Amino acid sequence: MQAQKDFNAQVIVLDDVYQHRSVKAGLTILVSDFKRPFFNDFVLPSGRLREFPKACERADIVVFTKTPEHITAMEMKSMLKDFKIYPHQHVFFSFTKYGELYHINDAQQTLNTLKELCHLKVILFCGIANPEPMITYLSEYALSVHPVTYPDHHRYTTQDITQLQTYFEAFTTPQKILVTTEKDLMRLKDPHVWALAKDLPIYVLPLHFTFKDKQSEFDALILHYVRRTKPYAGVFKN
Repeated sequence: MQAQKDFNAQVIVLDDVYQHRSVKAGLTILVSDFKRPFFNDFVLPSGRLREFPKACERADIVVFTKTPEHITAMEMKSMLKDFKIYPHQHVFFSFTKYGELYHINDAQQTLNTLKELCHLKVILFCGIANPEPMITYLSEYALSVHPVTYPDHHRYTTQDITQLQTYFEAFTTPQKILVTTEKDLMRLKDPHVWALAKDLPIYVLPLHFTFKDKQSEFDALILHYVRRTKPYAGVFKN
């Protein structure tokens, strides 16, 4: 691969390539939303899948994301009753945790979600697949939340930022901020877009993924694969 030639890469991680059969990955991880599991979905255009659910048999690891934090072992077992786990597969559950809001120009400039957000109106803008969990989370703490949503993977333009600024300034109160995601922050870094965005009071809400349990087992699976796969057998030795 080009990455090996250009960067002498020892480990290559690919995102969103599960459906590309030409990619022969040594370790395959299938990620599925807990509330919208792939085995209860359909292929396009009837559903959101790019392959039939049976294609899950190629996965070495299956991770269900956005699991309720306080889910019980019985509830996890019940959820899996419609999912055939193959002998070679390992199944994990993870949930999301939000971090402290930080300013786009200075990660050290943070807002305490519990203490400070309750006095602020939040204009949330993002281009992600499902903004509802973030809207719900912010609504628990902010004075009010006003979502401005874009298509998933949206590439921001100067017109977008100008329109956002106009919308933001229409709120007469000074107690207001703009909030976005870390993914969207990366898409604001276009020089022309950033020239307009950097002067706005935009804060980023970081998102962290935590395993319900078996974090060490997941880590061990990844490291074991890396260590035993030539020519990378010497990578990450303890």
